[in-house]
Amino acid sequence: MYSRDQGGPFLEVGAGFAHYSLVQGTGDPIEPVSKTANAFVSGGGAGFKLGVGWEFQSEFTPRIIYSLGREDRLTDGETTVAKAWTHQTLLLELGLRGSLNDVSKLAIRRRSQKSSPWTN
Repeated sequence: MYSRDQGGPFLEVGAGFAHYSLVQGTGDPIEPVSKTANAFVSGGGAGFKLGVGWEFQSEFTPRIIYSLGREDRLTDGETTVAKAWTHQTLLLELGLRGSLNDVSKLAIRRRSQKSSPWTN
């Protein structure tokens, strides 16, 4: 999401698919999973999210996002470990947007005002 000249309401919508597996790691950060490793459990599913929010001109941006995911089947190769597993998440986010350049200019201005002998 990008800042706009004028604030206002916005809507976020998203959907996606996922495949995941639980495998034994190698301990190597470059290649964390062995190429010959078999998955302990694996599965896949789909999900979507819906969010609404408001972008104020002061760069304050509250939003609330609801997401729903459903995994069809979780298996260990042959046996179904779980099926029709769903999860829901409600996220409340309070954001403050701005550039670091603006923040550093403000800090320098405050510091120079404090050290100046000409200010009260």
